[in-house]
Amino acid sequence: LFLRDSPQQALETLADRLDVIERGGMPDSIILAYRTLAEVALRRGEEARSLEILVALRELSIVRALPRLQLGSLAEQVRLHATCGRVQSATELLTEIAAMRPVFAQPIYRALAPHFERRLALATAYACVGRSDFDGAELALATAALSTPSMRRSPDTLVARALQALVASERGRPEARDMLAEVLSLADLAGIRRYVEESHPRLRELSASVIAGGAPADASDAGPVQRAQSVGISAGASQ
Repeated sequence: LFLRDSPQQALETLADRLDVIERGGMPDSIILAYRTLAEVALRRGEEARSLEILVALRELSIVRALPRLQLGSLAEQVRLHATCGRVQSATELLTEIAAMRPVFAQPIYRALAPHFERRLALATAYACVGRSDFDGAELALATAALSTPSMRRSPDTLVARALQALVASERGRPEARDMLAEVLSLADLAGIRRYVEESHPRLRELSASVIAGGAPADASDAGPVQRAQSVGISAGASQ
């Protein structure tokens, strides 16, 4: 419901059910519930509340001994801090994610290793874009955008491809608009266009240029991070 731009219905669906999901839910269910609450809070401009929810998810990961919950919490915190210009905070959290690699190398979690690598790559890309390290962002996005046929229209894959278009735009590459146009077309098919557009503040501006059929608006001498901050707070990203 949130992905399809019905946040109020998403909240109503979760009403009086979060405690049940926390106690007996599978990791996917728990992560989706917390991410939905965090995303809705962020869309409402309640950034502090969104962070509180993500921190609570990390605390729950310790209680339930579910490292995947911790991964989800940390990755979302990286995205939020990076898109709001808090690059140091994003980088510190990114280091914590990277330190989890041995956990997902254990036999019990080895099947989740590809998921870990994609989440780490997407979080790395956000942090790199935040500090204008576009070489690092492109390298990370090459991993984050990899997908199986069944994942080509998944939210995380489309967000990664949208960020690739953003990086291409920041580097002045003429193909950036066509790259984003294709991603937005796929997002339309999946019914999640707004989610993809809001995955980074600068994407809103680039998306508007795709609709208008012109070049992205020039923000004079402001750098990529300053331009991103001027657009507003992001509301969306990952699987």
